[in-house]
Amino acid sequence: MSNLAGKEFVLASDRDLSVTLAGLVGHMIGQGTYKTYRDNPAQDLLHDRIPEVLVDLKKRIGGIFELQEMDERGITFVHQDCPLGSRGIGRRSLCMMTSTVFGYIAAESRGYARAALQKLVAAGHGMCRVVVPFERSDAKGREYNGKSWAE
Repeated sequence: MSNLAGKEFVLASDRDLSVTLAGLVGHMIGQGTYKTYRDNPAQDLLHDRIPEVLVDLKKRIGGIFELQEMDERGITFVHQDCPLGSRGIGRRSLCMMTSTVFGYIAAESRGYARAALQKLVAAGHGMCRVVVPFERSDAKGREYNGKSWAE
């Protein structure tokens, strides 16, 4: 068991540690980004601005995510290249940062989100596809509940 920034995590392997650390970094980035992009500090980020914020954030680090689909049930993003270039190939744990940032920001705005990394350049798929549903289900992915995150 490890204690990182006041949160306890059970770690079974080094891979779990890298996923946990990437998730923690993504959580911190998500918090800062959410606060930066809010129109009013006393108001949540408006639902229709979520894709704009996430695409802009990824653009700032060299990632070109595109909004593929958005409706009241969720958002789907696609991306052809890893922002980390060839250094990201085979390092799927780094994708946890994307999952956590996307899930955190969507959940802060909507109260709940799930982030599912359906395809990953890092896993050899040739593209990334990230689906962020706003409704609870048994689908794969990590759940994000407002100001907390859990698997």
